Formats: sequence, structure tokens, C-alpha cells
Amino acid sequence: MIDITPWKTNDLEWKKNRDEYWSIFERWLIKNYSASEDLFVDRCLKNAKNFYDNGILDKSIEGNFVEAVGFRPALALHPKICDSSIRELMAFEGFKNQHLKGHFASYYLMKPRYISLIEQTALPQNFILALLKGFYGNTLAEAAEILEFEPRSQAFHVVYDLGAKLFLFAADGEGEYINHEIASYMLPFFLGALPLLSEEDAEKCTSRFKAFVKVKVREFDSGAITDPQGREFMEKILKGIKSCWGNLNPLVQEKLSPLVE
Repeated sequence: MIDITPWKTNDLEWKKNRDEYWSIFERWLIKNYSASEDLFVDRCLKNAKNFYDNGILDKSIEGNFVEAVGFRPALALHPKICDSSIRELMAFEGFKNQHLKGHFASYYLMKPRYISLIEQTALPQNFILALLKGFYGNTLAEAAEILEFEPRSQAFHVVYDLGAKLFLFAADGEGEYINHEIASYMLPFFLGALPLLSEEDAEKCTSRFKAFVKVKVREFDSGAITDPQGREFMEKILKGIKSCWGNLNPLVQEKLSPLVE
């Protein structure tokens, strides 16, 4: 069951405000639903409107998918997105087939999905950060508890996938997926995963580690990174790596040694 308290259906002002924004959500939903040949767009839209207006999700419909609201659209349609509402949606029985837990999913790449709604003020400016806090908490240990994975089993993916995005942000600045707010929030997860890497993980990360070193030596040290925000963020990465250096696997230390020299 979904807690429908945030849906103030007896508040005429609240309903008026929701109605004014519906056309923006409707266009966004049609575009999203039309991208899949497996969905019945009109039925999905009808169910999405029911959730938007009343907080009603049908677990059997969500389980069958073809006329489903969908987990990611539901996040945008919820009137009060926060840690508890995100985790409530993640636990909703109809979304269990969407593999939302069991691994460190790349929710930090969700910005493009919602950016048009944010730009049109249908969603608040802090929406992406609110999503990330709901999915991950504030540490890798919290993320492991929320998303139900064993930290060491996911350390490689965190370092390999997330690490690449963070170093790319430091080098190139804001991109489609990562801005300064997202990068700053996600950095502790990368730093928390580094000490959990095994020797085997370190070997698999060789190409990534070389890329990290390249950014530091060829771009940061040389002064090629001129953006103050990028340089400041790179300094935070390097400081964070130095702070956990003594806890890293020796092979990780060997491969990342140019970052602390």
C-alpha cells in the first residue's frame, strides 16, 4: 500500500496546483511511454493520472507492465518525494520485478530523465539530489542496507563506473548526467568503495586507474583543467584517496600511487 497522506485531495488549492502542472507531466509521460513498443500508452497515461491525482497504484497492473505507471514515472508523479516515499515505492509489490535492489544501481545517472520537468518547474530544483538520498542514504554502508547488497560485492562497480563519471566531471565539468551537486554527493561512495577492492578487483580496474592517473597528471598537474570548480573537485578526490590510503589493497596502492605522489 502507498501512503496517500501527501495527496491532499480535499484541498482545493492543492488540487488546482496539481491540475495546472498535469499538462507538462502528460507530455513527458507520452514521450516516455511511446518509447516502448510493449506499452499501451493510453492505458498507462490513464493509470498515471490516477496516481498523480489520488495516489492509487494497482500492483497487478504494475506487475503486468503493459499498462503500468512504472517506477521511474511514479517518482516524478509523487507529490512529496523524500527518503520515505522513495523507499516506499521501491518496496511496492508491483515494482518487485524491476530489479530495484540487490546491487549498487546507477541511479546517479537519472538526471536526463527528469531534467525537462525540472526546467519547467514541474519538479523542484533539488529533485535529483532528493532521489539520490532516498536511494543511497549518505554512505556506502547505508546504500548497502537500503538496496540490499553486500558492500564488497559491489565495490568494483562503484569504483569502475561511478569513479569514471567523477573524474570525467573534474576534467570536463558539468555534463548530461553529472553536475557539481551530484558529483559532490556521490564522491563519498566512491571513496568508501576503494578500500573494499580486492586484488582481483584491482586488476579489473586497471584501465580505469590509468584513466584516473591521466586526468591527474596530464590534465590537473599540467594546469589543463582551468575551471575553478573542476580543480576544486579534483583536489577533493585526491585528498579523499590520501585519507583512506592506508586501508587500500597493496595492488590498488601500486596502481594509484601517482595520485598521491
